[in-house]
Amino acid sequence: MNACYNFVMNYRYATLQDARELTEAVQNTIRQIYPDFYCEEIVTAFLELRCLENITQDIKHGNTIIVKLNGKIAGTGSIEDGRHITRVYVLPQFQRQGVGGFIMNVLESKIKANGFEKAILDSSAPALEFYKKCGYKQIEIGEYKVTDMTTLYYEIMEKSL
Repeated sequence: MNACYNFVMNYRYATLQDARELTEAVQNTIRQIYPDFYCEEIVTAFLELRCLENITQDIKHGNTIIVKLNGKIAGTGSIEDGRHITRVYVLPQFQRQGVGGFIMNVLESKIKANGFEKAILDSSAPALEFYKKCGYKQIEIGEYKVTDMTTLYYEIMEKSL
């Protein structure tokens, strides 16, 4: 059992009908948390990357899960290329309640079922300590050019499953 998994919750795969609510939840999380870690240009870049069109594409690939608590989306996460964990977000009001650990456990189980022995992810600054607690270790530093004057550096992390 994953060290960050605390108790049983339920999840389901996101559907196209969830796209707007999911986009709103993710963007609200970015707006509330990311300004404490990044400049305005980088926050805007995250919002553009996590737009309705991109989230809809993730949903169409069939690898996006959502966790709902009290009828509201509490968190989400996706898998790309069978082993790359992406877009894990837990809404601020649901953080520190085991939602993130549950999402990671589900995604890691799916990666293992896909035949991979390691999971990889790109960590934003707000999630870095959480991923470390989940057993991920930095393997590389990534760069994303936001503007001519602004570059986002992030940690590419890996975990043996």
